[in-house]
Amino acid sequence: MAAESPSRGPEPDLPDEDGAAYRAPTASPAGSETTSTSEMQQLRRLLVGPEQEQLDTVRRRLDALDSEAEQIERVSQVLPQAIALRAADGDQLAKALEPTIEQTLKRSVQRNPKPLVDALFPVIGPAIRRGIREALGQLLASINQTLEHSLSPRSLRWRFEAWRTTQSFAEIVLRNTLLYRVEQLFLIDRTTGLPLLHVHADAVEAQDSALVSGMMTAIQDFVQDSFGEAGGGSLETLRVGDLTVWIEPGPEAVLAAVLRGHPSPALREALRDLNETLHLRFRQELAAFDGDTGPFEQAEPLLASGLLAQYREEERRAPSPLLWIVLALLVLLGGVWLFFSLRERQQWETYLGRLDAEPGLVVLDDGWADGRRFVRGLRDPLAAAPEALLPSTGLDADEVRAAWEPYQSLDPAMVARRAARLLEAPPTVSFRVEDGVLIASGTASAAWQAHAQTRAALLGTIARYDGGDVTDPRLQLLTDSLEQQEVQFQVGTPQLAPGQDAALDRTAALVRALLDAAAEAEWTVRIRVAGHASREGSDAFNQTLSQQRAEAMVRLLTERGLPAAVFEAVGTGQPRTDRPEQDEATRAFNRSTAFHVSFPDVR
Repeated sequence: MAAESPSRGPEPDLPDEDGAAYRAPTASPAGSETTSTSEMQQLRRLLVGPEQEQLDTVRRRLDALDSEAEQIERVSQVLPQAIALRAADGDQLAKALEPTIEQTLKRSVQRNPKPLVDALFPVIGPAIRRGIREALGQLLASINQTLEHSLSPRSLRWRFEAWRTTQSFAEIVLRNTLLYRVEQLFLIDRTTGLPLLHVHADAVEAQDSALVSGMMTAIQDFVQDSFGEAGGGSLETLRVGDLTVWIEPGPEAVLAAVLRGHPSPALREALRDLNETLHLRFRQELAAFDGDTGPFEQAEPLLASGLLAQYREEERRAPSPLLWIVLALLVLLGGVWLFFSLRERQQWETYLGRLDAEPGLVVLDDGWADGRRFVRGLRDPLAAAPEALLPSTGLDADEVRAAWEPYQSLDPAMVARRAARLLEAPPTVSFRVEDGVLIASGTASAAWQAHAQTRAALLGTIARYDGGDVTDPRLQLLTDSLEQQEVQFQVGTPQLAPGQDAALDRTAALVRALLDAAAEAEWTVRIRVAGHASREGSDAFNQTLSQQRAEAMVRLLTERGLPAAVFEAVGTGQPRTDRPEQDEATRAFNRSTAFHVSFPDVR
């Protein structure tokens, strides 16, 4: 039995590639074909209708783009020719494009001016350089002329003449040096008498070109009507006060030059050549003149080249001896002034250097004020007087004004001076500061040393006071005398040698005097008694023997009423001197005791 296939309904219409509906073949009866077609069309519109409309819209836009591209291509082919033809007919195209081009250039410059600058640089650069060269040349010429007419005897005479006649100095110079100068040039249309162009020299008051050309035309017509000859003719020269007007006629225009001075005939030829050049270069503009002077603005540089001038050459004369004498005196006076100025400057620098080197002085400012030198700074009250340094530099105290503000200097030298003043130190005591420590040295009484030790704490600028190098003259004398005493002992024993009682008594007296002087100064005294031995014994024996001798000396001194607390017995085991023991006197000296004094409260 054959397998049954499932029944299927009619296939829907599907769009083909062109967008038309595609109907799948069906096996429906012929009678229902019309109804099925209508239903399928409705279903197709519902399913693919919007997409079909979008595809149609895209196709129409693509066709329009292709058409627009073809049109742009055709326009680009004929546009250059159309612009060239239109530009030849007139300036209407330029006027129409002018706003657009100006706006485009403006936006381009605002966005990025560099491309336009790079494009114009080859044109503007040379023009700017040429303009700068001409301006500098005119400036140098003006400066040279001014110097020539300002520093010579003749210029002084002209200045006097200007003051006497109430005229300006420039007018006097011009009148005495000028041969001639073209001050103004007028280019006038010959038919209408209207001014085409007008230029004038610097520092010349320009006249109304329309008024001048009208008057000149009227005078020209009057002369021709009144005095004209049958062959024709024209007015060539007019004089008005110090001014002369030369008129050079041409086919289309008249060149009128306003002159001052006495021009040479060559100037007439130059003006005639200038008029011919103007007619040659601007022939069409002159022939087509209709009242608009704009086309002639470009002729201004050419017309300005006719503003010529010639000055009288100065006669070079040999300088008179009087002039050389005056110059020599001026040089001498200048040298003397320079010498004294440099010397005074050197003296002032020396004075400032000494002020800087002086402890307790700080210079803050110096200079000139009211015709006098001044110096301003800080001064410690204990510093040297600044005015005392002036005589050594050669400066006059009346020519220097000083203003010093008091302050307390931390300079070590000033701290030492302040300590000497506060501690009321005698002249025999000096001070120095090292690493914040005030060190005193010299000789002074024990009472003053005790006073200094107490008051040194009032110096707030130091860390501590060290007066160990200061000695009392009396104590020093007693100390030196005691340390030089010699009490000898017998050989090999701690017994005094015969005849040493006087030396012992003298030693006791010195110790007693030393203790009394130290008590007055309220100082503590320590006396170190060092025992010695000659080289005759062994080291161990000599060590024991020297200790016994030191103790024996302390016992002998205490038996004479001296306090034992001030003594310290020390055995050295060594000779008292390094000298060789070549005789008995040297060996006897080594068999003695030595005394060493110290003051613990001070040192």
